[in-house]
Amino acid sequence: MTIRPGLPAVAATALVLGACTVVPITPLPPPTTVPPPGIGTCNAEGAAFAIGQVATANLVEAARRGAGAASARTLRQGQPVTLEYNGSRLNLEISGANVVTAVRCG
Repeated sequence: MTIRPGLPAVAATALVLGACTVVPITPLPPPTTVPPPGIGTCNAEGAAFAIGQVATANLVEAARRGAGAASARTLRQGQPVTLEYNGSRLNLEISGANVVTAVRCG
């Protein structure tokens, strides 16, 4: 079997030209910092009544319902917490005396 001298060059040219095929690229949507509609349902104003009260399990649950949140957590000053935003979570900040000092969603 003999290989013609020009055959490898033709094959290499076909490979190079085949790699130059234009493939359309769909641009990605711009990043957002606000959750899409329907994901975040928390409204901290609905839980403002809890400020100044002792953070009992019943109060936390009532505040969660009042805010329309899917979940709630209490946060003490200086406590390490995760920083991911969750638009359906109510955060109740509490003092060392277990009194609610602030409410916010996230």
